[in-house]
Formats: sequence, C-alpha cells, structure tokens
Amino acid sequence: PEFLQGVGLFNQQAYFEAHEVWEDFCWRPLAPSQAKIFYQALIQTAAAFLKYRQGNLNGARRLLNTALYKLEGFQAVYGQADFLDVCLSDFIQQLQAWRNALQQENSPFLPLPFIQIQTEETA
Repeated sequence: PEFLQGVGLFNQQAYFEAHEVWEDFCWRPLAPSQAKIFYQALIQTAAAFLKYRQGNLNGARRLLNTALYKLEGFQAVYGQADFLDVCLSDFIQQLQAWRNALQQENSPFLPLPFIQIQTEETA
C-alpha cells in the first residue's frame, strides 16, 4: 500500500511527497536489497522531476542519469520487464526520452513521466 501511495503521488506530480513515502519505505531493515536499488532509483527520479519543476535543469539531469543507470542496470541484471507491478520497460523509455531532451540544454516539451502499474486487466 505505501509503495502504491508513492506511485499515486508521483503520477499526480507530487514529487516531493512521493520521494518522502518511498524514502521511508526504502530504508526499512526488512526491504530486500534488490528492492532497495529499485526504490533508490524511484526516489532519485522523483527528486529529478522536483529539480526540473524548480528550474534546476543541471540537478534534474544529474539525478535522472543516476536513476536511469540504476533502473537500466536493474533491468539488465534481473531481466525483468516488470518489478513490483511497475511496467519497468515503459517507465525506462519515458525517462530515456526525458534524459535525451534535457541534454539539449532547454526545457523539454514532453509529457511528464507516468508510472504504469501492471494489473490483471493489463497483463
């Protein structure tokens, strides 16, 4: 429930709040190590878009690059298209488009990323 609460906040563009929910969840002692990497990447993604919204494009680029490095590595190591019901491939593609646009030194005209959750209906 807390993880999905963070997803809902992120999708509502409440990046700071999503960051806080996931950060609290990530540092619990019982979180599996592979999940911690995933949570860290989500936290960094939320922080990147918070920086973007604040006009700090350098901070947004840096955090987004770090988050994508983790997500792409996570997907490569674990070979999963989905994790914790997040459609990981779709999310990574959205973030890659943002990374490419942010490298152009101007504010991109892209839809903000949206985390899609795999449900039985979408499976």
